[in-house]
Order: sequence, then C-alpha cells, then structure tokens
Amino acid sequence: MDKPDVFPELLRPQLATLSTTGVPAGNDFYHELKHDGFRLLCSKDGERVDFYTRRGHRWNDKFPAIAAEVRQFKARQLWLDGEIVVLTEEGKSCFGSLQMAIAKKDQQCLAYYVFDLMYKDGRNLCREPLEYRKKLLKELIHRDAWNLRYVDFQQGYGEEFWEMVCAHHLEGIVSKRVGSFYRPGVRSRDWLKSICRDYHKARKVAWKWWEQS
Repeated sequence: MDKPDVFPELLRPQLATLSTTGVPAGNDFYHELKHDGFRLLCSKDGERVDFYTRRGHRWNDKFPAIAAEVRQFKARQLWLDGEIVVLTEEGKSCFGSLQMAIAKKDQQCLAYYVFDLMYKDGRNLCREPLEYRKKLLKELIHRDAWNLRYVDFQQGYGEEFWEMVCAHHLEGIVSKRVGSFYRPGVRSRDWLKSICRDYHKARKVAWKWWEQS
C-alpha cells in the first residue's frame, strides 16, 4: 500500500496569465466562467475548516455558513480552490456587493464557487491531470448547496463561449489546458484568462483593495 501524501499546512493558488492573443482555439483547453469575486482557498482537516486569501492570510471568521457546508463533505482532509461571490437578482456576480457583504458579515448572499481540488484524504492531487481533479470535485459536490457550487466547464468552442459571456456583461472566462497539473503559487500559461473589455477599468480599482488581503 502506498504511503499517504502529507497534508499541506498551506497552499498557494495557481495563477492564470492574461491572454494577449485571444481565447485559445481547439479542444486542448477547458473553458470556465470567471466570476467577479475574490479568490479563496479552503482546507478541511477533520472538523477544522480554514479559508485563505491568495496571499495566504487566514479569513476564518468571515464564512461560517460555508464552513458548515464543507464539514459535511464525505472526506476527512481536503484542499479546495474557488471564488467567493455575491450574485445579483439577475444571477450575475457583483464585486461591489461582495465587498459590502463581507464587511457586514452577511452570510445569506455569499456563495463559494469551487473549481479545483488539490488534496483529498492522503492524496496530493496536484500531480493529477485537470480532468481527473474535476471529476473527483464534481463527485464531492454532488448536492447543490445554495452557498457552495461546483464550477463546470466546456471543452472547445472557447471564442464562442467568451463572446456569449461578454454579451451578458459578465467578467470573462478562464481557459485551462487539458491534462495539466495544479502548480501552487505559479503563474502559468496552462491557465489563460480572457477578460471582457467592460471589466478592465473596474477591476483595476478592485484589485488594489484585494491585493492587500
């Protein structure tokens, strides 16, 4: 029997590179909707659930309702990667509303959209291909809790997907290379983000606040 992988005390998120050549074509990439929220990593070790910002700061006191959902997963140890968001009545994520909800500790409108699984019960999944990690993650989040959601993807048709996202005035998409590993703390071209033009100016102001977290 293989020796279990050590549970990481801390992981840094893999970072996406802003695409300067458009959305990658063909079937070599999966494409996910990019939400207008905060990047947030989550670890579970028994009953203990911790949340970390992209710079490694612990934000445990801000998301008790989401932590309660994570504790119900059928796994003792986990590392998750995702985005914390607030959705408007039209179903769009809104960065400004998220800032206010976090400041007020309003749990009723916060949702955690999870797109990657890096560790599960003695297995370091960073060395596994993206499609396998997504499969395990979807099985893990088998019930659609109101405040914890699985981020699905589509393969190919990236340009068409991006145009549809922008037409609905959403933030953009992230394109992830099929078969790629998860590389903690690395900004890689295996992950490419394509941002809709309307969001560039607004994000410059938002990131000044978020980068301090």
